[in-house]
Amino acid sequence: DSRSFVDLDTGSLGLVPVRCETWDGWVFVNEDLGASSLHDFLGPIADQMAEIDGPAMRAVGTQLHQLGCNWKLMVDSGLEVYHVASLHDDARRPRAIGNTQTFETFGLHQRMAIPLTSILTLHDLPERDWGDPLQHFQLVHHLFPATDVTIAGERIAVMRSDPGSHPGETAFRYSSYALQRPENEQDQHAARLGFDELEQVVSIEH
Repeated sequence: DSRSFVDLDTGSLGLVPVRCETWDGWVFVNEDLGASSLHDFLGPIADQMAEIDGPAMRAVGTQLHQLGCNWKLMVDSGLEVYHVASLHDDARRPRAIGNTQTFETFGLHQRMAIPLTSILTLHDLPERDWGDPLQHFQLVHHLFPATDVTIAGERIAVMRSDPGSHPGETAFRYSSYALQRPENEQDQHAARLGFDELEQVVSIEH
């Protein structure tokens, strides 16, 4: 409200303009006014993420952690599952098959598909009885440079790693969303469970 700052020199202390664009319910802010459009930046990975249905997402929770590592290390650890078996204990009840994933690149971005243990039930079935094979995968969409959007059943996890206030520090933000608004207490518990599991992993094991 400019009436509250009558003598403010907006030429030197005014707000810095930024670009803000939206796509499918997502809001993207870019400090570079001369950067390419959001449409051009996302490119074909936008088609891969269309199934998320951004407008239908409902926030479950957000956590911010200051971690003692370089932000690039956090990004790299989110692009592989080799570390899961050795770093995360059995209490995590792993649902994915370790050391196995496939990658597709879309310009600067990529998608990682991680097979879940449920895919083993298809071993003895003819292909015509498989149904939708993607229900047996966890999909991780990596948006360059440091944002991961993971589809895990009815839950969406958005993770971002930014440089911290000092070298060797990372500001790690994790947000969890439900694909639909929880209708009852059981739905709310299921949505919260996945959020709490990753929160425990990050807060205890980092």
